[in-house]
Amino acid sequence: MKLTKKEQLFMELLEKEGVVWQFDYVLFNTKDKKGFDKVISYKAWNIAYDLLEKGLIKVNPKNNFGWVKA
Repeated sequence: MKLTKKEQLFMELLEKEGVVWQFDYVLFNTKDKKGFDKVISYKAWNIAYDLLEKGLIKVNPKNNFGWVKA
């Protein structure tokens, strides 16, 4: 199963933090065309839906907020 860049970043954050909350942002550092640093942010909520369908994450069973590894 191939993961998109957004999904990979989400899973890395999940590995590091142990839980990702609904209002978290997944950040991606890059450079723009002129070579300046640029940060792109993705809402975790938008990424989690696809990962839930793939079965890689599940809703946090402790309090039903956020996601943990399946």
